[in-house]
Amino acid sequence: MKKIFLFCAAVVAAMTMNAEAITCAQAVEAAMQLNQGATGTEEVTVHGFITFTDGVVSRKQQVFWMADSEDGGKVFQAYWANLPEPYATDLTPLPVGTELNMTGKLFNYGGTTAEMKNGTIELISVPQIDRDTFDVTADEALIEAMSWTIGDISTDYYRVSGKVKAITKAYAENQDVPGYNGKSSFTLEVNNDTVNFTAYSCYSVEEVFAGDSVIVLGPLQYYAKNNVEVVGGKVTITKKDHQEAQIIEATVDEAVAEALNHEVKWLSADIYIVSGTVDSISYAYNAEKGTQSFYLATTNETAKFCAYSCKVPREIVVGDKVSVKGKLQLFAADLAEINGGEVEVEQGIENIVLTEKAQKVVVDGVVYIIRDNKMFNTLGTQVK
Repeated sequence: MKKIFLFCAAVVAAMTMNAEAITCAQAVEAAMQLNQGATGTEEVTVHGFITFTDGVVSRKQQVFWMADSEDGGKVFQAYWANLPEPYATDLTPLPVGTELNMTGKLFNYGGTTAEMKNGTIELISVPQIDRDTFDVTADEALIEAMSWTIGDISTDYYRVSGKVKAITKAYAENQDVPGYNGKSSFTLEVNNDTVNFTAYSCYSVEEVFAGDSVIVLGPLQYYAKNNVEVVGGKVTITKKDHQEAQIIEATVDEAVAEALNHEVKWLSADIYIVSGTVDSISYAYNAEKGTQSFYLATTNETAKFCAYSCKVPREIVVGDKVSVKGKLQLFAADLAEINGGEVEVEQGIENIVLTEKAQKVVVDGVVYIIRDNKMFNTLGTQVK
């Protein structure tokens, strides 16, 4: 089988280089002079070569690393750069070895990484890749990738067949790739107790379930010591062999207890309807998207329940009694959540103040709730 990054360079596009373009090294020096988390005020053009990319294209954008030479390593990061045509329309990633100019504003990420967000690309040359496609099982894919160096990505495509072991990221509608309706992440069954095969953020026509037999097509990556992946690949379901999702009604305490019975990143196959009282707001209401994130009250002293980025009928406030519908997951060792679920308000503040010994007061036109001699605003922040 062909190993990683074997290609013969061929100039497929040539443009006049911007005489004012700076090098990747100069871009890093300038970005590191900005405050941590700060964006430059002026646009600059950075010249360099793509030295690393995971090959994922989303919303006609791509993430990659650049340097001043083809073997220069990870020097300057292009964070979701806007792809030029025809790559944007074809949703084809620019490969390692591509020479380009990128224009945008410098950003100091965390004081450690110099990058440019959503830059505009001007292609100078793109290497021609000699790409083959190999048919392998998930076990064969592990053996092949684990003979490489961690971080390596194949230029060849692999058609990996196997049975879905577990869903690690729920299916969500996404039409970035024509002919495909959504994407999800999942693992395939392998005869290895220490290394996983993961189809990460891969596209499919319909939802994939644990137990289904599938084929995952895309570049193979030795992502980490315990994980081999195909990222952003295309999924074909060859056999549906799963039970239909059940609807399970649960209290917050019951949902938390169930999630804690599993490993971190577990995602239920069934749909949960979790009912409880809003305890605090984690992310404010987004009127444009109609979403909000909040916590529900639980008696568990070591774990929480979060409704994350869920569809809401109106702005949710502390004290609302709600039901959250979606797939339950153990996001972290102390956090159960439903991500992207649907929320129904069962009882609003007007009734809560009557039934839970709470008091609603208005001060200078602002509504507050008093419970247990403590005053909260409607976002759940204690103010007095």
